[in-house]
Amino acid sequence: MTPDREDIALHLPVLEKYASKASSVLEIGCECGDGSTRAFIRGLVASKAVDKIMVSVDMKDFINAEDRPTVPFWHFYKGNSMLDSTFEEVNKIADGRKFDIIFIDTEHNYDVLKRELEVWKSASKPTTAWLFHDTYMQEKYNHMTDAIKEFASVNTSWEYKDLSIKCNGLGALICR
Repeated sequence: MTPDREDIALHLPVLEKYASKASSVLEIGCECGDGSTRAFIRGLVASKAVDKIMVSVDMKDFINAEDRPTVPFWHFYKGNSMLDSTFEEVNKIADGRKFDIIFIDTEHNYDVLKRELEVWKSASKPTTAWLFHDTYMQEKYNHMTDAIKEFASVNTSWEYKDLSIKCNGLGALICR
């Protein structure tokens, strides 16, 4: 893991554990693929699911050729996570399948996250676990989390929980 990605290191076992009970993961914001991407893949490999899929979305493809995942169920899509057109392309890749886990680690502000929640809600089901990195920046509350809490108040099948405030925080919307 590159030194600039150590901010998520504490959460990798948590992400892997979630994925080990899933068959489908949507990762929005994968950066160079050496952190959450690898953790989710390890979890999916350990999962008993037969029909696995993982789609990673990012504005740029930062993943080096030698670090690129080689598992057949992993797909990368280069696109803007706030656009409906990106959702439509990911939906084609997933063949309309809804995701067990949606992980968002992109821009760390209220407006961007609010838009991403609107766009990707259609990729979820009532039991989807939404996971969010950077809900606390240097152990201080990040106001992007307000967008998550507002989303939960309208979509009452999910409840917001702070899983950790360490390592820039890990928040979750968990099915009630």
